Amino acid sequence: MNIKIFGDTISDLQRILFVNKIECVNKLGISMDTFENWEKGRNLPNAGNSGAIKGVSIMTVMEVFEDQYQKRLNRGMLDRELLEEMMSCLELPDDTKSYLSEYMLKPEFVKRLIESAYEYHSLCKNRTDFLWKKLIEVYSNNCLEQNKKNIELQIGSKRIKVRSDLGVSLKRLAEGVVEELLRRDLIENVFEYMKQYSFQVLDKNKKIHTIRADENTYLRDIEEISYERLEIVERIGETTIIISPNEEIDEIIYPFMERILDTDSSQAETIAERFKIFKDNFIIGRISEYSDYVISSRVIGQRHALINLESGRYFITDLDSRNGTFVNGQRLQPREKREIYGDDIIGFVKFKYLFIVPEN
Repeated sequence: MNIKIFGDTISDLQRILFVNKIECVNKLGISMDTFENWEKGRNLPNAGNSGAIKGVSIMTVMEVFEDQYQKRLNRGMLDRELLEEMMSCLELPDDTKSYLSEYMLKPEFVKRLIESAYEYHSLCKNRTDFLWKKLIEVYSNNCLEQNKKNIELQIGSKRIKVRSDLGVSLKRLAEGVVEELLRRDLIENVFEYMKQYSFQVLDKNKKIHTIRADENTYLRDIEEISYERLEIVERIGETTIIISPNEEIDEIIYPFMERILDTDSSQAETIAERFKIFKDNFIIGRISEYSDYVISSRVIGQRHALINLESGRYFITDLDSRNGTFVNGQRLQPREKREIYGDDIIGFVKFKYLFIVPEN
């Protein structure tokens, strides 16, 4: 579930107040990538003011937008109808909208709006995080206490605990988990998920077994295989469910890319950037709608490059970019696919990143 209450608010305000994004980013002292990740709901400004470059506070964001609002308010260049339409589309409680409407076309309206969006976004995120931590129970019709088992699912970048029993069918287990996630509003669109599932089992010898999740195959059948990983093949949106055989599991650690900074660049360009490769198919590009990580530069393609995971190995593919994708200084041919390893230097034109695979 992607929460974008704060991101939608600052995106809409940019359009209504004619805020220049580049100027806004410069005033905040952050990178364009950080700002666009706010818009996409991936993270938020800090609640307080730490004084750190990357730790810009919500108060600073409020002041930057309020300044532009005040200028247009003083010149009589605000359209109340547009503001009301924006408010109606924002995912804020009706009582909050009523409270904010009293301050419309008055000083500090935008400050109050951004503060409300920030607080409600944080509230919804906390609620969602709480729901992910709640146990899901899926049992067979003849569950015996001694057959109960704790397992843990990995769904995208989230984990959730499940209590089941060895007599449950794989079909009931998969569908029971999906139904509960839908009931909690953690995933969307029931018709998209009620499909036939299969399980992939990776055993201790790294051999993959594929088992169809039907009514005649049970969790005890998989328990008979000495396995390291159990994965539901059916996708939930763009994620995969992974079941660990361990009742206690370490946090899943993803590889990440860390920006190699140019010490001669301006401060805005030298802010350290790090992002996780949190999906099996991860796209880097210029346009947020098409990309999982955005590099805001005209030299970057809309969909510039793809990093994907295959059988535990990572590959990068250039997506017909005009200005090129590089691995350790060597340019890939258009659509060329190449395996990458930890400590490889990946270049997207002038933007260079160190590819890091944690040991765990």
